[in-house]
Amino acid sequence: MIKTNKTLHKMISWICYVVSAALIIFYLLVLWGARTPDVNWAYQLYYIDKEINIWPGIDGFNYALGDIILMDQEQKRCESGWGAIEAGGRWTQNGEATMYFDQLPDKNLKVELVCSKPAGDTDIVIKANGQDIWQEIITKAFDGERIEMIVGRNMVSEGRLKLSITCTSSRPVGMLVKEVRIDENKD
Repeated sequence: MIKTNKTLHKMISWICYVVSAALIIFYLLVLWGARTPDVNWAYQLYYIDKEINIWPGIDGFNYALGDIILMDQEQKRCESGWGAIEAGGRWTQNGEATMYFDQLPDKNLKVELVCSKPAGDTDIVIKANGQDIWQEIITKAFDGERIEMIVGRNMVSEGRLKLSITCTSSRPVGMLVKEVRIDENKD
């Protein structure tokens, strides 16, 4: 009887060690998954990086080449730096106005903005994932112009593009953006 209790006690001890080791491995895997999550870009920007304040939906930044984004209707891919939607488009505010695009191909792209004249002389810098792609001072003479920029395939990271428009002027608004379109650069 005494031998059976010792054997049973040893077996229970080994089971506890194995269960403890399995739990430690499980917790390490959970911690690793939390450190390197495999989530889509919208989820990462909203929940992890806290870069955006409005949840765009699980596929909110997906974009098909050639689609025209009408800025008087667009909500989900526009984040900070944009004024309220109004007839004809959206005004950029002084500072940086951002837009997000996902599921882009690994190709050279052409970005087109259709804009209206600015409120005053405005220095505009446009960036693709942090790299300058266009810079100019726009005056009141500018009206309804199409701004075309090339985004090299090396600027698009994992099919993702953060388009930033920085406007600096003496007025609180920069320029009215009417449409945005991204297509393959065939030049």
